[in-house]
Amino acid sequence: AFIDQYNFYHTDSPKKKIYKIKTHKNNKIISKKIFKKLSPKDGSPDGMTLDKYKNLWVAHFNGARVSVFNKNAKLIHRINLPAQNITNCAFGGQNNNELFITSATKGMDKAGLQKFRYSGFLFSVKTNSKPQLQKSNSIKISYNQSALGQSHNSLRSSQRIRIRADR
Repeated sequence: AFIDQYNFYHTDSPKKKIYKIKTHKNNKIISKKIFKKLSPKDGSPDGMTLDKYKNLWVAHFNGARVSVFNKNAKLIHRINLPAQNITNCAFGGQNNNELFITSATKGMDKAGLQKFRYSGFLFSVKTNSKPQLQKSNSIKISYNQSALGQSHNSLRSSQRIRIRADR
């Protein structure tokens, strides 16, 4: 998640750490500091996004939630979900105040799938926040359609449910 042109957050999922990284204009790393280290019971940090207040919204793989941390790494909100492996989150929707949250079934056994029966679903959560506005940059992205393979085609639109998160 990019804070600005020279600062961003990066997750190291196996180490359960989120780093705050500062780069020079030539893209060399100037500093890399631990922003937050999650405990084993919290799962691993995965995908992230920033809101307009620069709060960091973090998906917890094997943690069944999205956490929101302020710029000082203090937990300010948590969204618990009925899926175990939360993989990413991004703002969108008509008013840009919905958080779309993806999840996965990777590594789950039959008992886990029964307990977290919505694993693999896409969630939409109304929030009282909006995304951080990024400066517009133009980049060219190319990909090989056949490289997307089965994983791209396996997402089913019927796997979207709505839940409500209140403070």
